[in-house]
Amino acid sequence: MSDSIEEINDVDILIEKGETLQESGNYDEAILYFDRSIKIDSNYSPAWENKGLVFHKLKQYEQAIFCYDKATMINSKNFDAWDCKGLVYSHWGKFNEAITCFDKVIQIVPQNRFVWENKGIALEKIGKNEEARECISKSQKMRKYS
Repeated sequence: MSDSIEEINDVDILIEKGETLQESGNYDEAILYFDRSIKIDSNYSPAWENKGLVFHKLKQYEQAIFCYDKATMINSKNFDAWDCKGLVYSHWGKFNEAITCFDKVIQIVPQNRFVWENKGIALEKIGKNEEARECISKSQKMRKYS
């Protein structure tokens, strides 16, 4: 790690810098910033969530799941981490696990139309077409009224 990263002790600044690096495709450097924030406060859920997102983008699914697990263990109401974890499982072809994660998001924020759509897609992949249609329909109704 560069001295400049080591000198930063504000986790929010580290996360912000890491997000900027991640958005510009500098994944390795972004991870350094997320790791530094975790070193300062290992119970900071957004640091784990953001680190998971980098691994997800790199298709390093096991590492992404590890990070999302940490984020949701720290804050079980972190619906973004649950949603991202569900998306990782979907991309990995583990649709039952994805549905479990999407159900957690629905418990926390039931009016999230995107998670209903994601759940519907996952249900369709495992052949639960009627349930899938119900989820997609809910998502479309939410879109209509948002």
